[in-house]
Amino acid sequence: MKKIKYSIITVLALFTVSSCSKYVDVNNNPNAPVAVSAAALMPSMLAGMERGVWFDSRFVGQYTQQWGNSAANNVWDQEGYVPGNDAGGEVWRSVYFSLGANTGLLWQDAIPKQQWDYVGAGWAMRAWGWQTGADMYNNMIVAEAYDPSKLTFDYDSPDAVYAEAVKDAQLALNYFNLAIKSDGLNVSPTF
Repeated sequence: MKKIKYSIITVLALFTVSSCSKYVDVNNNPNAPVAVSAAALMPSMLAGMERGVWFDSRFVGQYTQQWGNSAANNVWDQEGYVPGNDAGGEVWRSVYFSLGANTGLLWQDAIPKQQWDYVGAGWAMRAWGWQTGADMYNNMIVAEAYDPSKLTFDYDSPDAVYAEAVKDAQLALNYFNLAIKSDGLNVSPTF
């Protein structure tokens, strides 16, 4: 019994004496960058946008009766949804996860470097997210969307979501124009 007691005390002493600072330091990751460039973020954000549309089209097509299912009582053919399942929620994931905070990270990298084309692209993708999300889900979380201190959110009306899409699209155009001017190109687009 004494041997077990001394062994436990020895092990506890070793844990308390040994340093864990390298193990706990999560801010220095040798395998992955802590700060990601805008150029590295953009492809995954674009892929998330496409994934959302393609994955949800499997269910929306049945909901809008563009195609059907051979199984009886298909919930999508009956204009319903599957409770407790994220089927039909991939665009939602695109808006809040694939784009979500990644647009903020994109701006954190691009603004100090004056890469206005990336800043404009971030605003354009966010505008696309609001537009597509409102088209599909009607009410969305806009005003409180990216507040990390919140656990529950208030939904905004479709009018507020579409207004946010228009505002973000205008910001995108402003930054794209700034990118053209800062590149020394005095080009007027012709349509």
